[in-house]
Amino acid sequence: MVAKRMNSKILLGLLAVGSLVGLVSCRQKVAPVATLNIETTAYTHTSESQKKWGLVTASGAPLQAEEEHNSAAADWSRFPVGTVFRLTDHAERFVVEDYGSALVGNDVVDIYRPELEAVKAWGRQELTMEVVEWGSLERSREILATRLQVPYCKTMHDAIVAKLEDRDS
Repeated sequence: MVAKRMNSKILLGLLAVGSLVGLVSCRQKVAPVATLNIETTAYTHTSESQKKWGLVTASGAPLQAEEEHNSAAADWSRFPVGTVFRLTDHAERFVVEDYGSALVGNDVVDIYRPELEAVKAWGRQELTMEVVEWGSLERSREILATRLQVPYCKTMHDAIVAKLEDRDS
């Protein structure tokens, strides 16, 4: 009986330590898979050009502005939907979930900010992007395939198809 209680206590102790290790590892800084110099701008859902879309991104996800998940827009043929990254001197973790016509063909990433004042304060900055995880070209292509009547969506779609063909050959 004593052995059973000791084994139970040891098991509970190991579970507690395992949980703590899991929590710590979730907050650890992950080594980037790529580091790039890019230009950044900012956008908000309250600007005239964005009001019609509301609080939903092009991927269908809600716009978010939190330290662990901050929405971003980019050319999906360069930074596919779901790409996770950090920017130098910023604590937030960003996720590419949106796109914009002015971003197509450029290494410019647009950062979501909920208030217009924050967008103006951001301005245009040249920063280092640390890509933590690349998004999905396949998912980007699937989403854009339903929007080929929009010229800049077709441009991104066609560039993604070419990349996928090159990769598969």
